[in-house]
Amino acid sequence: MSSSCTYSLILSLSFLVTLIVSICDTSFEWICLTFTVIAARDGFIQADKNRYDYQHFCLIWKAFAKHGLGVDAHGTTDGFKVPPDCYRA
Repeated sequence: MSSSCTYSLILSLSFLVTLIVSICDTSFEWICLTFTVIAARDGFIQADKNRYDYQHFCLIWKAFAKHGLGVDAHGTTDGFKVPPDCYRA
């Protein structure tokens, strides 16, 4: 791999880590005291809204849906669907 590709990859990963940390930091403010993974998911979505005006909305939903925490998940039932607006993204 060339040094420019390596540098570009490092910058991309650095941005991604920074984004994740900032969203995680804010999301914990929105997770209710009775913690569930669905509450955590909703906290991440709320944090993205508050910090980035939903810029990463579909990215976050797709990541959670991939692991069974989509919009149709509830209780102990997995859900793999994303919001309709994310099908176009």
